This record gives sequence, C-alpha cells and structure tokens, in this order.
Amino acid sequence: MTRIVEVSQSEVRLVVNGPLYSLGAEEFEQKLESMIETSFATVTIDLSAASGIDSDAMGKIVFVRKRLADQNRLLRIRGCSENVYATLKMIQLDRLIEIQKEGSTGGPGGIA
Repeated sequence: MTRIVEVSQSEVRLVVNGPLYSLGAEEFEQKLESMIETSFATVTIDLSAASGIDSDAMGKIVFVRKRLADQNRLLRIRGCSENVYATLKMIQLDRLIEIQKEGSTGGPGGIA
C-alpha cells in the first residue's frame, strides 16, 4: 500500500507500506506516475515501512528518476532498512539517487 503526502510547496512524498514486489508494483507505478504529473521540485520515496523491494520496483524508480531529471526535478529515497539499502546499493542506485538509510539524520555520513 502506498500513499502520497504533500510535505511542502516544493516537495511531495510517496510513503510505501509493505513489500515492493510484483503484486504491489502496479499500485506503486500508478502513484509514481501521478507524482511525475505534479509540479513539485522534489519527489521523495519514503521506504521506512517497506519490508522489501524487487527488480521490477527498482526499474520503476530508475525510470521515474530519468523522467524527473529531464524536468530538472529531484528524486530522493528516505528511510531504507539495511536490507533494502543493501539491495539498492548492490545495483549502484546510490550513484543516481540520493538515498538515506533508516535512522539517518542527513548531513555528513547521514546520506549513503
């Protein structure tokens, strides 16, 4: 299950609850698409309640990142568990997207 939360006038957040596997990927994709249609400068995916992620969901994140970058907009990922972070790092997604692990406060050493 996912929900969209407006954080500020310039940022919108997609909060993910549960695993991001094939069954939930369709809802995830629909919400991502709706976020692309907004005018928020920053789109944040909150994975603090996500218990897992598969290649289908990761592919959707990369696709959305490209579309947002084409519009000079920023995509960030926040609240990753160690397991989800390790999965994202394994495919070097941290080179494309700012990823913050669960419990990190940002700043030096806080963003992975």
